[in-house]
Amino acid sequence: MQSLPDDVIWSSNYSRDMARILTSSRSIRSRQIIGLISILGPCTTRNMTEYVLEKSNIYEYKPIQKKDLKNMQSVFKGRLKDRIDNSSNKTYPGLINEGYIVEIQNEKVKQGPKHTLSLKGCLFACGLNFSNKETVQFIKNSAMNHLFFHFLYKTYEKTSLGFIKEIFLNPILDLIKRKRIDLDDDIYLNFGIIADTIGMTLYKKRSSLLKKQAYMSENREFEQIETLRKLIIYDYNPREDWYQSIVDLYYKGNARDFYEEYSEGNFEMSLFHKVMYQLLHAYHEAVPEPIPIRSGFRLPHSTAWKEKKNMKRK
Repeated sequence: MQSLPDDVIWSSNYSRDMARILTSSRSIRSRQIIGLISILGPCTTRNMTEYVLEKSNIYEYKPIQKKDLKNMQSVFKGRLKDRIDNSSNKTYPGLINEGYIVEIQNEKVKQGPKHTLSLKGCLFACGLNFSNKETVQFIKNSAMNHLFFHFLYKTYEKTSLGFIKEIFLNPILDLIKRKRIDLDDDIYLNFGIIADTIGMTLYKKRSSLLKKQAYMSENREFEQIETLRKLIIYDYNPREDWYQSIVDLYYKGNARDFYEEYSEGNFEMSLFHKVMYQLLHAYHEAVPEPIPIRSGFRLPHSTAWKEKKNMKRK
């Protein structure tokens, strides 16, 4: 195996029985590919290879050899799709077949197609030991085609990475480590427990502050929770264009096109809606106080709704 520094391999606390992609000795490359897409964004296997070799101690003082580029790119390609070992007849699960990575069909370049993470891939990446800078980049890249992670990035911009880790990322990691999230099952079956756990984390956080009488305007933790409250988008009886309005709010121009092509459709809204519901309830139940039927966020109507309304007026 190519000699690589730890920050290119990204260790994790996952045991080998947590997912099929971790069951073989080749799982290190699976973790590596998911980590690379997390911080590079949509990329080819050539992009991944160049990044890895540039970080390698071997090439600290000499140019990268073409044969090593070719060999490592071949290794990465071999981890994307199911592969059968002819000597043992054993099948090694591929990241695309297992639903962790999506091939970007309309962006084929000379080095091959680009790849991005699915929701399942993003959830797996929550358990990789990224640096703080890499974690921010992971959230930002994941926001390109996933509503939940776009909400995380918006919240991060107004609070802190520590807050995002505490309320969102660490609870997801804990669920995976305790096998409460089944990475080998349809990922949407785990949305409920993800949302419940995030909500419970916020509930405990706010309850603790209230009990300590530390819930004051000058308290940094108080400010972050209040900021989160203002970003929650929820309505018990959502209007017809609710989903499209949220997509319009988060994605503009080419970013909207990419989201439409490589998001996971209704599953995006399912996870987003469940998380918003739990955050709203957790915030108010911590007092306790009556729970409103909608959050205070004023969501503009979608562009399509406005156009339809204007046409009726003509």
